[in-house]
This record gives sequence, C-alpha cells and structure tokens, in this order.
Amino acid sequence: MFIGANEGWFGNPPVLPKLPKIHHPNSPSSIHTRTLLRFTGRRNEQESELTGIGVNRNGMNSCNCGGGIVKLQDGDGLLSMGEVMTMSEQHLIIIRGNSGSGKTTVANALRSAMREKFGKGGTMLVSQDAIRIDILDVKDTSDNDSIALIYDICMYGMKLKKNVILEGILDRWKYGEILLKLISEWQGQTHIYYYNIPLDVTLNRHEMRPQKELFSKDHMRSWYNSDNCLNIPGERIITEDVSLGEAIVMIQKDCDERDRTR
Repeated sequence: MFIGANEGWFGNPPVLPKLPKIHHPNSPSSIHTRTLLRFTGRRNEQESELTGIGVNRNGMNSCNCGGGIVKLQDGDGLLSMGEVMTMSEQHLIIIRGNSGSGKTTVANALRSAMREKFGKGGTMLVSQDAIRIDILDVKDTSDNDSIALIYDICMYGMKLKKNVILEGILDRWKYGEILLKLISEWQGQTHIYYYNIPLDVTLNRHEMRPQKELFSKDHMRSWYNSDNCLNIPGERIITEDVSLGEAIVMIQKDCDERDRTR
C-alpha cells in the first residue's frame, strides 16, 4: 500500500530533486516515465510522482529505461525500490455489458487491485454513466456529447502515463466507432472484455444493487441487447459462471502476461 507524499509523515517528507527526461530507445521522442518510489524500513511509505529516473534520499539515482524494478541504496544502507511504467506498459482495459451484468462492480474492484501494483493515482476509472448522466446529463443517443468526451478523457489518461479502465454498456452501434479509434490509438496494451449475461441473471443481480430504485426491471428489459460484442480480435467474453474474484484474477493475468511478452 502506498501513502501519499504528504500523508502520514512525522515532520516533513524527504525533499526529492528535479530530474531530467529519459530518452527511451524504443520511443520516437523523449518521454516522461512515471516512477513510484516505495521507501521501506521507515515508519511509513511514500509515493512520489517523479519525471525521469529514480532517486534515493541522497540524490543517488538508478534507472532501467526499459521498465521493471529499480533498486536504490541510500546512505542508511536501506534498500528502496521503484517501478518504472513506460508507455508500452500502460493498460487500456475496456469492460462492457448490459445493465446489471456486473461490469461496474468488477471495474471498481479492479482499480482497487491495480492500486497495489501501480500506486494511488496510477489507474483512472472512466465510467460511461458518470460522464453521460452525472456530468453531461444527456440522453444516450447515437450522437450524444459523452461519446467524444469519453474518448478525450481516456486519451488524457494515456498522456499522463496512466492505466485506464473504461466501463459501461457502450452500445456497439453508438460507441463502436470511437472505441475502435481509442483502441487503435492507445500507445500501450489493450484488453477488451464483454459480459455476456442472460437477461434473467441481470434482473436478479439488479435486486442487489444500490440503484435498484432508480429504474425498473421493465427499463432493463427494454435496454437489454443479446448481441453487443465488438467482434474484434482479442475480445474476451465473460459469462455468468465467472465470479467477481475470478474476473479480477483473469484481467490481472492478462495484463501481466502482455507485459512479459511485450
């Protein structure tokens, strides 16, 4: 677990120097890698956002520009560790499915799980409903303003060198074009999942949701689409027999395997 740079310290946190850009051999231009320094052997841990290479408390630095673990030694002989995330290691995870399929629950649990690896702030969660309903308050038409905004927010996450989890119904005939554009332009790993859950199962799951009073089962029946896959290479189908924990493990393994084979 990481603790923010200004949280939980007795006194002031260590002062970290400004660092230069890294010229990555596999990038067409210089990039800023996101380094998470995890200080150990102290009362607390610190999460630091740095531009460039890892640095210990005495200003000594070490870096593996290709990504991986950075080992640092400070003056007290205590080992510090960091993890470098380059553009090629960023993950775009798209989780789609009908209302009541379980996609939002999985997306929230997945972001919490990814925080353990990438640190607080390392993974953005982009919800279709939050953007379309809470922010824009527009109907889910084929030309609604949320379509472009969803793309822009996800691409902003890529620019910040963050992982992005995008979740929602994201009907193919409304959002398919922008999703394919996002997938093709993402400079990292992409993982696409579709919850293929029968209508009766989604209705039963709806009864256990906090928002069950916001819309009825009749609404869900009218929204239900039995064929909403993107039908693109690599798309994985999640069925009703896959538990929440199993889904999280599967997605994490997909990300880890892609990182190892990149």
